[in-house]
Amino acid sequence: MKESLNLSSDLRERILRINEMDMRLNRISAWLTHFNTDENVIREDVRILDEYYRSPLWRSDFEADEAGKLPKELSRGVLSEDGIFNVLEAYQETGESRIIRLGNQDAATVLIQMVDDHGLEGIGYELEEITKLTGMDFCLTAIKVGCWNDDLSPWQAPAVFGTEGFGGGARKTLEMLLPYCAEADKNYYIGGYSLAGLFALWAACQTDRFKGVAAASPSIWFPGFLDYFKTVTPHTGYVYLSLGDKEEKTRNSVMAQSGLRIREAYGCLKERGMECTLEWNPGNHFQDAEKRTARAFAWLMEKSKCTTKRASYAMVGRTDAAEVR
Repeated sequence: MKESLNLSSDLRERILRINEMDMRLNRISAWLTHFNTDENVIREDVRILDEYYRSPLWRSDFEADEAGKLPKELSRGVLSEDGIFNVLEAYQETGESRIIRLGNQDAATVLIQMVDDHGLEGIGYELEEITKLTGMDFCLTAIKVGCWNDDLSPWQAPAVFGTEGFGGGARKTLEMLLPYCAEADKNYYIGGYSLAGLFALWAACQTDRFKGVAAASPSIWFPGFLDYFKTVTPHTGYVYLSLGDKEEKTRNSVMAQSGLRIREAYGCLKERGMECTLEWNPGNHFQDAEKRTARAFAWLMEKSKCTTKRASYAMVGRTDAAEVR
């Protein structure tokens, strides 16, 4: 009887362990596609899962499953040797390439930009353009998203072009992003192109973490966004908007509203007394994305520099006055 109870206890412990490891495996797998969990949590999942996989416990659990000693309804993806190995390997590859930091990583000015594979290809050119335009010290941090339409859209919406709709995953993306903007002695600016520009505008309405927003040719046509934008005020100091002068000249009835809507968004910002600008660039949406985004970030940086100088002059003036008294 005592032996039977011990075996039952061992089995319960085994099942609990497999359930936990399977949960960690599934969370890592989901993160590899959507980056929908705090990366610190994922790192801990990877560490624990890797230790389990290398330990005698995994082999023991695997053999128990092969011998038919585990319940049939038990989720057991973690006991697939190829499955767990592939996920851990994919994490190593993705984790190393998902966040790219260019420029001076110790700089006080940090530019945050969400990108896809195409955007990542041009990020070096963008860095050069910003450097040319400003001559300032900064770090450009490009964060690659898993699914562009899902991860950057503030809410679900049907397809506007093609067949791919929008998943409404922006909130999870922002939660993932904020830990990278946590140093109190640094100034963070968020920006991007197209849907990443829209995400930047939306993000600034959720948090005061960003000193400025660089929305280059943002997807301002996104269903429901302008109505939402009229009801909120971005928690930021500066907003840069731009659009190609041919972007509204399209047969797509939704995207054809981009010119009207960006003018309205700019008007909303001006009514709220915000420091902002709207720049019109030559060409359609697919021209000079890196150059347009660079101009957007450069405008924010120059505005911030001017503000810092004015504050410095004011401080000098107060010091001089105090000395006279």
